[in-house]
Amino acid sequence: MCKKNMSCLTGNCGCMKNLGLLMLRIAIGLPFMVHGIAKLTDIAGTTGFFSMLNLAPFMVYVVGILEVLAGAMILLGFWSAIGGWIVSIIILGAYILIKYKTPFFGGWEIDMIFFFSGIAIAMLGSGKYSIKKDACCDTCTVVDTKTTSDTNSCTHMNCGCGDCGKCK
Repeated sequence: MCKKNMSCLTGNCGCMKNLGLLMLRIAIGLPFMVHGIAKLTDIAGTTGFFSMLNLAPFMVYVVGILEVLAGAMILLGFWSAIGGWIVSIIILGAYILIKYKTPFFGGWEIDMIFFFSGIAIAMLGSGKYSIKKDACCDTCTVVDTKTTSDTNSCTHMNCGCGDCGKCK
């Protein structure tokens, strides 16, 4: 339940959920795109590194394009759930092939952040500030509406986007 007189900065009412999702999407989407672009602009170097991992040369293109595509999907909020899963799968592959041998600090701590953030984006969706709104926002229905002078609150189904417009 979101009381209108609560401060949105406390995090108790969900008013900042959409802005938080945008910040998460920027923090994950932008660096993931940059990593993909780096792979695609240095094909020779990336192919050499991938060959040390016994990966076929075409995997440079597959991974590079998927990183750029997933990063863009997340950043723009267009099919970001799919982008989140792609990020998590790529990071899991990197951990299995390379990172498991390294220590946590200076090794795979950033990869862990990418992995779990990708899953979080896949589960939470894009939020309000995105190119493609989450489908659940269109189907949000009011369960029980109570408006009294002392509470000024309402209860509705949690549609996942925090902005279904039923309780404004």
